[in-house]
Amino acid sequence: MSRDKSHIGPQDKVDGRQASSESDKTAVTAEMRDLRHIEQLIGDREVPAYRISRLIARKMVQTMEKNEGMHPLQYSRLAGQQFNGQIRALRQLQKTLTEGEILTRRDVLDIEGPKFKVVFTYLVGLWTDAMAGAGLYDALVRNIKLKFRDLVTQHQEDLKREINKATDRNPSDTGQGKAESPQAQSPSAKAEVSPEFLERRLIGQMMDDPEVPVAQISRRIAGNMIRIIKQMTQQHPLAYSKFAQKEFASEMHAYREMHKQLVEGAMLAPRDTCDLDGPKFKIAFEFLCRLKESSLVAAGVSQDLTKTVMQHFRDSVTEKHEDLKRAIREVDASKK
Repeated sequence: MSRDKSHIGPQDKVDGRQASSESDKTAVTAEMRDLRHIEQLIGDREVPAYRISRLIARKMVQTMEKNEGMHPLQYSRLAGQQFNGQIRALRQLQKTLTEGEILTRRDVLDIEGPKFKVVFTYLVGLWTDAMAGAGLYDALVRNIKLKFRDLVTQHQEDLKREINKATDRNPSDTGQGKAESPQAQSPSAKAEVSPEFLERRLIGQMMDDPEVPVAQISRRIAGNMIRIIKQMTQQHPLAYSKFAQKEFASEMHAYREMHKQLVEGAMLAPRDTCDLDGPKFKIAFEFLCRLKESSLVAAGVSQDLTKTVMQHFRDSVTEKHEDLKRAIREVDASKK
């Protein structure tokens, strides 16, 4: 960037130093407040990624505006490197967050695939038990199941269309609860090793657990990346050294490589996910429940008894949720 310093006089120098001393503290405080806000949103899986993405993009614009607005006496080659480093770091943060969210949207439900067939058979079994538990005699249960089979065949294309229209409004909310902090997991190690080391170890443990969604790990990594950006921001431009630049860049690079490996592994995952917690399965489940209710009514079952049967069925599905997940994992295991 070219800056004209040929007409800078003594008064300009005084003005530059005053501007620096008066504005630096306020500017850093505002920047840290913005970064802390982004950090909080990343840690809240109720906040959709696109909102955080816009804030990161706005932060990049603000960083560029600050760079352009610097007094010539404040500007140095190292200050320029700091601003460039912040822009690169924010971009890496954005890519990390986005990649994790995109992978979470890979909620594939193939109703003709082996996983859905296993789940469908399991659900029919629970529904049969619910009907028997409500006192329906065997011949009536068989008749209802035949009507249900005909309805499923008749409306199979409708079910596919409903599934294909499904959109995940909150792809981040697929975890098994908030991850523990490094301090909470290893209180005895707190005084022996750095928080950064404990944090990296926690991320490793999350990667080892196949039940932890990719988006949850991505947000954890993104949280560590914004910690680095906060440290970069706290460095005064004139005190920014090549050593600090390399240290920040090296740590950001390490987290990016870690995340790339995570993403590449997730891309190799089977396309037929049949995620019981995903939006597509929930839509398919409600569609099938409506067909079950129609089958009961068509067979002459009263409205009250139909409601009782369906409530027992839903309660059983909730109770057997983990058994259904194990059945899906067994399908994957049988392919190896």
